[in-house]
Amino acid sequence: MAWRAAATGSKQAPEPEVTRESKWYSTTDAAERLGITDRAVRLAIQERRLNAINLHGRWRITTEDIEHFKAARAA
Repeated sequence: MAWRAAATGSKQAPEPEVTRESKWYSTTDAAERLGITDRAVRLAIQERRLNAINLHGRWRITTEDIEHFKAARAA
């Protein structure tokens, strides 16, 4: 462990990096996270209750938008 202290100034090993979740979700993935159907997600997007971006004919939804939609449904 002497080499670690010399190289980093610490005898403790660094914590492993946390793997981040994907920023973008499909309508199917969003439906699973929300506990609703894929059709309900697409309807919410159409009615502008759920923000989404259409990339090359596929809807993409951010984690933040899923959480906002979930909170709005709970209220």
